[in-house]
Amino acid sequence: MRHSVCVYCGSSDEASPGYRAAAAEAVRALGALGADLIYGGGLHGLMGEVARAAAAQGIPLRGIVPSRFKSGRSIPPPGTEYIFVDSMQERKAVMRDLSQGFLALPGGIGTLDEVCETLMMRSLGFHDKPLAILNTKGFFDPLLAMFERLVADTFMKDSVYKSIIVAEDPGEAARGLFEALAERP
Repeated sequence: MRHSVCVYCGSSDEASPGYRAAAAEAVRALGALGADLIYGGGLHGLMGEVARAAAAQGIPLRGIVPSRFKSGRSIPPPGTEYIFVDSMQERKAVMRDLSQGFLALPGGIGTLDEVCETLMMRSLGFHDKPLAILNTKGFFDPLLAMFERLVADTFMKDSVYKSIIVAEDPGEAARGLFEALAERP
């Protein structure tokens, strides 16, 4: 069964080779499990790795791009469909609506925003879609510690925190996400 998975990740060309390799491996693992991918439409950094790995594997890929970035991204990578939207807020909503689950790779403030908004929307009952975090080189350790503090201080439901799938291995993250997708009605 095919599932649409949204990949959150950074677009910095300065990302280390270890992050790039993990991103490509995660895409291959998701594709092997039958994922169609949705991402932010970038051509640089980990976003570029996602696009290249998806194209190399023939994995359907949709990029959701704010129109203000259209000039630099008017020609999608092979096998990629671009959907242009008016704002970053609309981009996140479209990505969320088109996806059945989410995989967060290392990234910047935008990636952190997407992860937190996905969890907030789940906490408020707007969706029950699973989120997996690929914790390459412990990248997300500080964020996970903050989530634990939120739970300890009763600002986050323990059930929301425990719903996060965390893995250091890309294949394990992909498998965990697909197991959670299989459990949904």
